[in-house]
Amino acid sequence: MTGPPLQQSNGAFLTQGVAVRQAEYLINLALRVLHDHRKDVREFLPLQAAVANAHADIRAGGHCDMEMVARRPHWNGADDIDTGEAAHILGCSHRHAQRLHADLDGHFVGGRWCFDRRTVESYAAARNRYRRNPAA
Repeated sequence: MTGPPLQQSNGAFLTQGVAVRQAEYLINLALRVLHDHRKDVREFLPLQAAVANAHADIRAGGHCDMEMVARRPHWNGADDIDTGEAAHILGCSHRHAQRLHADLDGHFVGGRWCFDRRTVESYAAARNRYRRNPAA
């Protein structure tokens, strides 16, 4: 894409290059501040994921448009739980739940790990099935 890093058209903004990186930085900073003040950040998580995906595409040397971002699965925060609740469901320590963040599709938001409840419950059920019958 050529042109300025930020353009406005019909009430929408087109960002590219350095403007995407700056937008990601500002969104992450705002989420940290909101979290520090004990505010609910769930409504901003889809925006954070979309901008992070766009920035990752730019860093990888590709390009990004909204169709690509919309197609990607990303966490929407609708049924989110924190590390403590994930640890309780899994029957492990908080620290071990944090270590499992990649397996549980965890997202680090505002200095905390957040997980989708269904993913954690599915992981716990699969682990329990394996523990009962490891040969299967």
